[in-house]
Amino acid sequence: MPKFIVEDDFWSLFPQAKIGTVICQGIDNAVRDVAFYEKLLREAEQEAHTFLDWEEFSSNPVILVWREAFQKFKTKKGARCSIEALLKRVKNGHSIGTINPLVDIYNSIYETRSDAFHLALNELAESVSRNLGGAVKVEVLDSQHKVMTILG
Repeated sequence: MPKFIVEDDFWSLFPQAKIGTVICQGIDNAVRDVAFYEKLLREAEQEAHTFLDWEEFSSNPVILVWREAFQKFKTKKGARCSIEALLKRVKNGHSIGTINPLVDIYNSIYETRSDAFHLALNELAESVSRNLGGAVKVEVLDSQHKVMTILG
């Protein structure tokens, strides 16, 4: 299995970070039921409205934490995190399009669980396993390079 390496430079910028990985083996990412994934994304869009109560988009705590993180390293001017792009689409009345089953499952959870790290990882892993088959394992890495398996 390939290694997932987090350089020390990252930990010096984000010492409190926790990195979650979902390791999938033997999944089938072929689209079999487009309507299922459309429904999944539409439901996530409805839930995402709970994160859109702020008049100023930039004062939304879900967005603010990512903007602060992006300011700590080099990015293209105006680069935004994916949760901000997803929430802006919802706020502006645009649908989130399907990409492929794995990305659609991820987007549906990321859009609605961005504030609940372990819950989001577990929900992602369980949804992938249930809908795409295969074996799934969830691990979390902290700044002391301790790996904790939370599912699998």
